[in-house]
Amino acid sequence: VRGEELCLLLWIPSTPLAQFLLQDSLKGIPPEINLKTEPVYKVLYFVGASHSENVRSWRHDFGVDFYHVSDTMVKTLTGILDVSSSHLPETSGSGGFSCGFLSAPSQSLL
Repeated sequence: VRGEELCLLLWIPSTPLAQFLLQDSLKGIPPEINLKTEPVYKVLYFVGASHSENVRSWRHDFGVDFYHVSDTMVKTLTGILDVSSSHLPETSGSGGFSCGFLSAPSQSLL
């Protein structure tokens, strides 16, 4: 809705998962396939209007850190998360949360 502030709730477990990546081309797949893993974080996220009941309850939860970011940042991040999980089947019963994946930061950035 135009003029309405969006809020994004992210839940990121502290332990990364391993994502398997196929290193070789699919054409002429050899008898042995070399796979490498890349650490990724599974992210559960929810986008809601700032006045919604869910968002208001998050703001009163001491276990939730609250940061103000632009709507552009919210839309960009949700776009990245949407694309990262485009190959997953739709799930029901997730309480309105969506699932996405973010790559772990490289060791050179830490």
